[in-house]
Amino acid sequence: MNLRQNNPSLIQMKTIHPKFLVSENGGSFIRNNEPITSNAVNLPLKSSIANKKLSGENKVSMTTKGRWLQMPMFSFTIEERHTCPSYCKFLSNCYGNNMLLAYRYEVSDQVLKLIDEQLKELSKTYRMGFIIRLHILGDFFSVNYTEFWRTRLKKYKNMHMFGYTARLNFDQSDDRHSKMDSSIFYQIKEMNEEFSDRCAMRFSGYEGDPEKVNYMIALSINEPLAKELLESNQAFICPYEQISNKTNKRKTRSCVECGLCWSNAITKAVIWLDH
Repeated sequence: MNLRQNNPSLIQMKTIHPKFLVSENGGSFIRNNEPITSNAVNLPLKSSIANKKLSGENKVSMTTKGRWLQMPMFSFTIEERHTCPSYCKFLSNCYGNNMLLAYRYEVSDQVLKLIDEQLKELSKTYRMGFIIRLHILGDFFSVNYTEFWRTRLKKYKNMHMFGYTARLNFDQSDDRHSKMDSSIFYQIKEMNEEFSDRCAMRFSGYEGDPEKVNYMIALSINEPLAKELLESNQAFICPYEQISNKTNKRKTRSCVECGLCWSNAITKAVIWLDH
């Protein structure tokens, strides 16, 4: 779904599904002004089997390929657009537009506390490792929030993390330049370097020299840099978005059965045909 430029949610940088915003109220959680009674709300990190793209129609629970092999995956979702930069290239056609039923957490100290408690339990349960997918929707929205995830990587040695961020560093002469965004950009870049064996956050819509971020970028097929990198064999198209001529099925059934986005065997950008 592609929103028109005059859509109120696009203008206000909000989700088009406000009824699925989960917020804290006096120690409990509410959605659409109603209290949530399910205990599942106290587990902000959701198993990947609830997401078709992450685990496929067969709901594969463990990774079957890649360097992070035989690890379960969990995801965290926050509000799209509201936590994203205004220059994100996917604001109007964000796939959150099509995710009606996704719980979008409003991040608070309580939510971060619950996440840390959950990570502690996951660390004990999956000693060989587990994966956090940030963010199904939304983005790093502050320096402190980004630092929270860096310290979790430092604290939990068997935690792995991958995802995409539109927070970029632009020259000060560029209208899109933001001091906060530049700080977050470098925080994430340093996370990728400091925890290179456990962190793979790709920069979405990146326009600079790919070598400066070790090709940890994600681009739409329509971007000039994407075409340039594909022609020079420095990028690959997401296999989930490709249909095989032989089988007429997706080239991979899910993220857990692919692993290319967090692979260290290849140093290439990922290209999306759709978003």
